[in-house]
Amino acid sequence: MGTPKEKFERVSMTLPVKLTDAEMVMRGKAAAESARELYHLEQAAKDSAADFKEKVKAVEKEQKRLLGEVLSGEEDRLVECEVEYVVQEAKAVVRRLDTNKEVITRAMTRDELDAHRQGQLFAIEGGAADVAETGGQDA
Repeated sequence: MGTPKEKFERVSMTLPVKLTDAEMVMRGKAAAESARELYHLEQAAKDSAADFKEKVKAVEKEQKRLLGEVLSGEEDRLVECEVEYVVQEAKAVVRRLDTNKEVITRAMTRDELDAHRQGQLFAIEGGAADVAETGGQDA
C-alpha cells in the first residue's frame, strides 16, 4: 500500500483584499453620494416631522377649544352691542343687544371725547349713544 494521495478542493471565501487606487476613488465617490442621500433623507424626515408636529398642534388647539366650550357651555360669537356714552362721567357703557346686559364699562377714549366736543357724538339720556355717520349733520 502506498501513501495516500492528498486531495485538494477549491472553495471561495470572503476575505480582505487590498483595494486598487481606482477602486478607492470609486468607493470615495459612492460614499459621498451616500452621504448626500442620507442628508436629504434626514432633511425630509425633519420637514415631515415639523409638518406632523404642526398638524398635531392644530388638532390639540381645536380639541382644547371644544372641551372648553363643552365644559363652560358657551362659545365666543360676534354679538351686536351698543355703546352708551355718559359724557358727564367720561365713561362708555357697552351692552349686548340680545340680552341688554352690560358687557363692560370703560373710560371714554380721547377720540370719543373729542368727537363729542365737536358735536359728532351724541349722548342720549338713559339710552344708547350713536356716532353720526353724517358728521353730526342730518341726512
